Amino acid sequence: MVKNSLWEGVRVRFVCSVSVMLVLTSLVCATTALAVPINYGNLAGSSVIYTQVTEDAISPGDGPALFGAPTVIGDQLDFNPVGFGAASSGGGVDITDGNLIFGIWANTGSAIGSVNLSEAGDYTLAGLGTAGTSASVALSGIFEITEVDADTTILASAIQVPFSGVFSPSGGTFNLVDDAGIGVAWSGSLSIDVDAVLLAEGVNFEFGATKVNLDLDNILVSVSEASSVSSIAKKDFDGFTVTAVVPEPTTTLLLGLGLLGMSAIRRR
Repeated sequence: MVKNSLWEGVRVRFVCSVSVMLVLTSLVCATTALAVPINYGNLAGSSVIYTQVTEDAISPGDGPALFGAPTVIGDQLDFNPVGFGAASSGGGVDITDGNLIFGIWANTGSAIGSVNLSEAGDYTLAGLGTAGTSASVALSGIFEITEVDADTTILASAIQVPFSGVFSPSGGTFNLVDDAGIGVAWSGSLSIDVDAVLLAEGVNFEFGATKVNLDLDNILVSVSEASSVSSIAKKDFDGFTVTAVVPEPTTTLLLGLGLLGMSAIRRR
C-alpha cells in the first residue's frame, strides 16, 4: 500500500509537470507566432520600387500588424494602421513599439532625391493627477545609401545616417498638467535630403542615390496615475513619399547636341 501510494504521488506529480510544460510550451509557441514579422514583399511605384517591406512589433504582447498592409500611390508608400496605440489607467504603463524595414530602388534613369515621412494621431489625458500622467510619440532609425548612379562601386561602403522625427504640439511629449484633453490631435514629420547626404560624404554623382534602406522604430508610450487615464494612438502613417530625380529632357538634348558637335570637330 505504501509503495502504491508513493507511486501514485510520483505519477500525479509527473502528470502535473507534463501538463505545466505543455501549457508553457503552448504559451511560448503562441508568443513566438505573434512575434513573426510580416513581409509585404515588393511594391512598385511610378519611379521607384519599395523592396521587402517588413514590419514587426518589438513590444511584448503586441501583434506584428501595427502599421498594416501598405498601398502605393505614385511614389508614396501609405499605411493606415488600426490598433497602433498605447493606453493605461489607474497607475499603469503601456509601450507600443513598431519596427518597419524596407529598401527603395530607383527605376532606370531615376534617382532618389529625398525621402519624406509624415504621420498623425491623437491622445487623451484625463482625470486627477500630476505631470506624471503622460503620453508620447517618437520615431528614430537608420537611413542607408547602398548604391549611387546604379553603380555600387562608387561607394567604398554603405553610408549610414541616423534620423529622428519632429512632432507637434509639445515635441510629441504630453502631460496631464500642460496638455490635458480628449482626442487631441498630434502630427509628426521627417525629411531626408539624400543628395545633401552624398555631398556631405564627399561622394561625386551624376544622378544620385539609386538604392537606399530604412530601418525605423515608431514608439508610443502611455503612463497613468491612480486616478487618471492616458492613451495615444497613430491614426495615419502617410509614409515615405519619395521624390525621384529624373534627367530633364532639355539636359538630355543639350548632351546630345554636344556629342554631335564633338563628332563634327573630329571629322574636320
